[in-house]
Amino acid sequence: MPGVCAQSGSAWGLQRLRRYAGAVGNAAVLVIALGVLVQNIDLVRQNRALRRGAALPDVEIHQRLIELRAVSMQGTLVSILNPMPGGKRTLFITMSPSCPICSSNREKWVAMTKALRNRKGWRVCWVSRDSLESTRQYLNTLGIMADEIVAEPPQSTYLGLGLAKVPQMISVSSDGEVERVWRGRLTEQAEAEIAAHLQLDVGGNPDPRVGF
Repeated sequence: MPGVCAQSGSAWGLQRLRRYAGAVGNAAVLVIALGVLVQNIDLVRQNRALRRGAALPDVEIHQRLIELRAVSMQGTLVSILNPMPGGKRTLFITMSPSCPICSSNREKWVAMTKALRNRKGWRVCWVSRDSLESTRQYLNTLGIMADEIVAEPPQSTYLGLGLAKVPQMISVSSDGEVERVWRGRLTEQAEAEIAAHLQLDVGGNPDPRVGF
């Protein structure tokens, strides 16, 4: 777990610095050691917060997403930063292959995202908080396009998208402002709200009254 690694790394680093400080008697090294200790304490706190999950803030309407990165299905770190060129809005689906509620939402998500795929002004981005390999195996069976999927987000994105709590559907404007958030299992009320927001019918199909 990240917390164990951070704690082990801090203990190892401090031991090295103490030995060096004793050998050279340099007060500057002690200052550096103190700085390392402070940084590691901060990392430990962040990792504990990630494990608690409930202590982390949720994504809120009107929140502006500053910088988002994750690993593509090709294994490279990519930017999923808003705003998008051409004024596109983004529908983020945050999930985990091991999440049973995500599995129960899966068919409805697939129907909605396929309907949006060719719609002007929208793009879809599936964000998995899990490993690249498990995400690839899970989503490849659904017929989701590889360029719509990212995984293994760094901590800044994990926090920015509130990935301690999945599943979520997050609608984001072209300038990066959160418009709507739906969390958890998709109820009939949530489905109706999402369909209206995305201009789909209640079955997840494009609303015939809306042009592409």
